Amino acid sequence: MHLPYGSISFWLMDKSLPKPSARLIALSEEYFSFLARSLPVCCLSDEFHFMPRVELARFHKEETDCLAGEFLEGACARVKAWKAELDTFSGEEDPCLAGLLGQSMDAFLVHWETLGFWKRDPGLYLKVAFIGLDQALSWPFESVEEKRTLYGARLDAITHLLSWGIDQLDEVPQPAGEAALDMVATCRAFLSGVAAEREKDPGLSGRELPRKEQAALGALDRFQEFLRGLCGPTGFTPGRGLFQEILDRGYGWRGEIDEALEILEEEASEKEQALAQLAGTIDPNQEWREIYDGTGLPEKAYDETVSLYREEVKRLETFFGRQGVLPMPPIGSVRVEPTPAYLQPIRATASYSAPPFLDDRVREGCFFVQVFDDQGPSEAGRRRLESVHREYRYLTAHETCPGHHLLDWSRLCRPDPIRRWIESALFYEGWACYAEQLVDELGYDPDPRQHLIRVKRDLWRAVRGRLDLELHIGTINLEQGAGRLEALGYAREDAKKQARRITLTPGYQLCYTLGKHGLLDLRRRHVPPLSLEDFHAIVLGSGQVPFACLERALDSVSPGKG
Repeated sequence: MHLPYGSISFWLMDKSLPKPSARLIALSEEYFSFLARSLPVCCLSDEFHFMPRVELARFHKEETDCLAGEFLEGACARVKAWKAELDTFSGEEDPCLAGLLGQSMDAFLVHWETLGFWKRDPGLYLKVAFIGLDQALSWPFESVEEKRTLYGARLDAITHLLSWGIDQLDEVPQPAGEAALDMVATCRAFLSGVAAEREKDPGLSGRELPRKEQAALGALDRFQEFLRGLCGPTGFTPGRGLFQEILDRGYGWRGEIDEALEILEEEASEKEQALAQLAGTIDPNQEWREIYDGTGLPEKAYDETVSLYREEVKRLETFFGRQGVLPMPPIGSVRVEPTPAYLQPIRATASYSAPPFLDDRVREGCFFVQVFDDQGPSEAGRRRLESVHREYRYLTAHETCPGHHLLDWSRLCRPDPIRRWIESALFYEGWACYAEQLVDELGYDPDPRQHLIRVKRDLWRAVRGRLDLELHIGTINLEQGAGRLEALGYAREDAKKQARRITLTPGYQLCYTLGKHGLLDLRRRHVPPLSLEDFHAIVLGSGQVPFACLERALDSVSPGKG
């Protein structure tokens, strides 16, 4: 079942979902409008998981996100005041809508105020600057003059943003500084390439834009020198109490740290047993790691990596369109592209970016795939490509359909802004991991080697989640974390990079396993009596609400529970 463009079908539960009151609408409009005006790049990108995706920001696309410390402190004070006002609504509003809005405000405050990312993470300034530039280049322009104006504004923003970073960054953890230095190099290459392409466009000729490009490159040079001079702590260890707050208010996980650790340990143990059983079925003479390492790729992957993923997107769309258990986005509503160079140091092998809004000009999400220089035709290059892209089927399912793209499309079709603009990392990543399991449950590929790959991915996420937890409460250090990843089969340098990346977003890696656990727990208790199709309709139609709210929504339609 595929939905036509712009449709809002019965599966979105429009008839039964409570509508927000005038009071809640007014409060949410203040919150959304303020963020759209003040932080437009952050609101139009899903790179910043602690921000709502406010499409109103498109009307402020020429403005620079204000990352000045004084402004951010004032912004946090305003959001705290709105959150306090929202808390007085108790009993007057649909708890799901109020809970979702409150969850968004809490996530904003945890990341901007409690963690103070603007003081600790130099990558924040680079991401806002260059995601903003990338947005300008891909915008659906009405005229050449509009393109010139926006491109120039985003070049100016690079200089402003990096200057703020130099003035404000303090006690930058070494992993964050190292990641930012890697980003500077790729950002410079990206901007130089953009400038070279711009010179070929007659509509963008003249002296003004080259001057702005040089100013932006100069700002990058100054930022690089600043980063090289930093001497911050070896890591960021918020400790047990603060990490509990990050999980609770930052991600909406209401359990205790010990409960999270128990879920992660149980998941890892179950998946290790499942891998051993699968290995015995496939080849009793080999360990599961040997079978995994020996699983190759279709021959075309070695020459046309991105095309491999494009074909897989089509296969998944066709398969799930025939199953009838999920409402699918329109065919062709996701494109596949290489990951932009400036994002390669901080993005995984594959990632997805939802469209910031839907209209007659914006119809596609983008599935990004990493393509590396060292995955060429040599034997070493082939091994590198296999190690990166061996999991391409589940990567595609996770990022497109039935994973992130399907979830984002259902969010963008919501009629009310609270459900349409607010995402939850716990729900978002949990759904994508659940989607991978659904691929196997519905028989997409009967090859047990593919099932082994999916189970290995589950194990890998549980291990990463535990590393995230233990690195940030201080029970292990970065070197020990990298060692655990090596034991799981990562090359030494890749393990170091993975461990470093985990420290950049405290708590995020737990969202995969904890989110999937929450969704599967709800399914176990509601299917039956609900059909799988009805379960998915309610889960997708309710928005990315806290799981306790989703429980109430499911109870209300389950026979014998409503």
